Amino acid sequence: MYTTRRKLLFFLSGFLCVLFFVLLANFLIPTQEATFSFSFLVATVAFCILLASSTFIDRLLGDKLKENVLYTKETEILSAFISKIRFAYSLDDLFTAVRQELEDRGDCSVLLIDRQSQYVIYNSPDRIVSDTQTMQTLERNFPARHSDGIYFLDAEFGIVSNQNAARGFFIAYQKKHFYVFCRYTRLFDPIIFNQLYDEFVSFTSRSEIITELTRISELSKEWNMVAETQRSFLPKVMPEIKHLDIAAYFRPLVNVSGDYYTVLPINETKTLLLLGDVSGKGLAAALVMGIVINTVKNIKNKEDLPTMIRAVDRAIKGMKFDDKYTVMFVGVVDTESMTITYINASM
Repeated sequence: MYTTRRKLLFFLSGFLCVLFFVLLANFLIPTQEATFSFSFLVATVAFCILLASSTFIDRLLGDKLKENVLYTKETEILSAFISKIRFAYSLDDLFTAVRQELEDRGDCSVLLIDRQSQYVIYNSPDRIVSDTQTMQTLERNFPARHSDGIYFLDAEFGIVSNQNAARGFFIAYQKKHFYVFCRYTRLFDPIIFNQLYDEFVSFTSRSEIITELTRISELSKEWNMVAETQRSFLPKVMPEIKHLDIAAYFRPLVNVSGDYYTVLPINETKTLLLLGDVSGKGLAAALVMGIVINTVKNIKNKEDLPTMIRAVDRAIKGMKFDDKYTVMFVGVVDTESMTITYINASM
């Protein structure tokens, strides 16, 4: 499993660091002529260099190990599902990801229920999730008041703590229960489950915002409500970044604007800046704006600007707004090297 292999890699890199330090110190420091100060200085410099090298190698190999674990064997099925719901904005998008990855590729059975209304949002077309007894057992074991989180299921549809005895798992979030019945649940790497839970939470929040925008538009002309929801996509407070002063002023000409911006710290020295405008005004512009910002936030490698632009382009085209486009500036400011890498795009 990933955790065990990661610990082994950490201890191995530490052991090699100590070993090289001892050998290098013996080689660089003369045995008799050197003073204590000189010996201490040489040993300190050698140790710092070896420690930095060991840390870099450990991180590099750790990332490769994590990628190898998540995208091979059975765990790759859940990783592919996570990748698809990361850019899902509606229940239809979720259902497509379920059918393609969990049902077709993974041979899993899936059930999504709103426990507050006891409404079945989605169920796979097979016996286990369509059986009345199954539904009654799940309702009895996991009522609407069940705590949020991700849990393993045993063969009797009860919670089990041992993954090796699990025959499925389910996610509980805001009274929505997402059940996945899979006979080989024990083979998934444990690290994947927290990632799956986080992405499901993000998808739920994201789809609720989109649904709320659409509902408000269809039922009323209260554009102030739409504008308030739109502003929720924008940062309320600018992050404090060393060596970088940032401020923003947002005042739309009408209630709902197509302008958007965000500032996302990548690490201590690099920051992502996004500024753009959607053609036109109104609900459609607000929806496209939300799609753009959420897509950028969900990109894992925020320094890969070309991949980010392509992901935004796919997301906008997926909305099928023929008369909507956006122009945007996205750049990475490096306060250490005092450089900025950016792309101007229209799509």
